Amino acid sequence: MFGAALDSIRPALAPALPWGRRVVAVAPNPAFALFLLAVAAYAGYFTYYALSRMDLVSLLQDVNADDSFYYFQIARNLAEGQFSTFDSGITRTNGYHPAWMLLITPFYWVWDRETALFGIKAFELCLIGGSVVVLVAAARLCRLPWLALFAVIPLLYQQRALWAGLEAAAGLLALSLLFLSLSLLARQPGRYWPLLAAAAFILPWVRLEYLAISLTATAGAAIVLWTRNAGGGENLL
Repeated sequence: MFGAALDSIRPALAPALPWGRRVVAVAPNPAFALFLLAVAAYAGYFTYYALSRMDLVSLLQDVNADDSFYYFQIARNLAEGQFSTFDSGITRTNGYHPAWMLLITPFYWVWDRETALFGIKAFELCLIGGSVVVLVAAARLCRLPWLALFAVIPLLYQQRALWAGLEAAAGLLALSLLFLSLSLLARQPGRYWPLLAAAAFILPWVRLEYLAISLTATAGAAIVLWTRNAGGGENLL
């Protein structure tokens, strides 16, 4: 009975079979296949979430965190030739994470305030999309794919924080690059130290607290690789 039912739907499934084979080819183990499904579900939901709120009223009242307007105002003042100030030249300030300020200021050089806001939100989406691509690449290389799967789960609950006009999207990309560099180092220890160094250097500029992650990842990779080389064994990354 089951075989007859399967034969009846086989013609309808035929166009999807080549795509299915490609999925199996890039996802040879169940953990990575589940990881891809989790990423696809997240990307689909997040795209719906973002597009449904891509209007000026939602961006001003619902999407962006209150602190994001602090960044936007300082970036606009910088773009207009003033120094780093929130109150249009009365006092100077450095109370922000510098990498995010550096990334969003050019939008105010090019566009007016309203258009720049939409540009920044689109830029955040690009950062998140790039992070997803990097995470997939890193998970494909990782020897612990279940760990990669669990790493995606928090993203399902943080879509609003990632798209709130703050440094979260840039931080996600920097952390993803760090994860990728560790996965690449596990495969070819001698080649990818510059990528690890670059990711570790960028992270604290995105958010100062990430310095602890940078130092821990760099020191941990050095110790593991040194131990492997000294003992002639296989590393555990």
